[in-house]
Amino acid sequence: MLDRIIYILVLILYLLNCDAQNGLASFSTSTYKKGKGDIHFFTNLYQERSTDKYIHFLNIIPECIYGVRDNINIGLRLKLRSVDVANDYKFFSSFDFKSNSAHATPYYQRQGISALSFILRHDAKIFKFNTSIQHTIGLPLQKKLSDYQQGFLDWDGISLQSQVFLNRYSTNFNHFIEFSYLIENISKDLFNNNGYYLPLTLNISYLPGYYINQQNFFYLLCQLSPKINFIKSLDNKVNFNSYGQFGIGYKYFLGNYELESIISYFSYFKNSPQAMTYNIGIRKYFMI
Repeated sequence: MLDRIIYILVLILYLLNCDAQNGLASFSTSTYKKGKGDIHFFTNLYQERSTDKYIHFLNIIPECIYGVRDNINIGLRLKLRSVDVANDYKFFSSFDFKSNSAHATPYYQRQGISALSFILRHDAKIFKFNTSIQHTIGLPLQKKLSDYQQGFLDWDGISLQSQVFLNRYSTNFNHFIEFSYLIENISKDLFNNNGYYLPLTLNISYLPGYYINQQNFFYLLCQLSPKINFIKSLDNKVNFNSYGQFGIGYKYFLGNYELESIISYFSYFKNSPQAMTYNIGIRKYFMI
């Protein structure tokens, strides 16, 4: 059934063959020339249903990227997070931005500004793709972000991420591929006798998209993320907790503004709880 829906969607988009502005959807991952860049405001809502609870993670992320030199960009990203873990389902529960500590119960609410990230982006040459590489270091802005008594909000340690963005486009089609790694929760505990929890995520994403016209762009999200957790408590161990996403997205362009929405199904594959993500973003390009 799903393959028929995808086939019909692609067929409809093909029949709507109109002229479009080449590569417009790839601006946000390209390397900007000196003095150009963008400001982005993105909201991501993750909702998971397990056997005994509902888990909601709401991330509100303002970000800016600026070209300090031709083909070298720097940027800043802030993360505001609200978490709600409850025994009943309310779609907008994490929008309350409340804090109720966990203590002896698995249910809690917690919110706060959890991280500030510094971004470096530069050009690269990989075959005939329009290619850029982005490096990010994230610093925690609070102590005890993962404290059991208060409830998990975010990781306590530093995060490191590198992403390779590949874009290839023709008149109406755009092919976007991302390869990346993400190491989270890096702290001094790695170098002493204390226990630690260090997640390493490898990501492969493919987003084929189609321009209906200069203002409307649809795309599919296909993502596979092998994840390895390095754990030290009484002994050392490694476990695997890979996940994937499949979804659909839409971008609307108006002048130097971009509106984006994405919905996706999220799966941990083995014994997976039901999970969905809902995303809305607005971006302002300063290209002139």
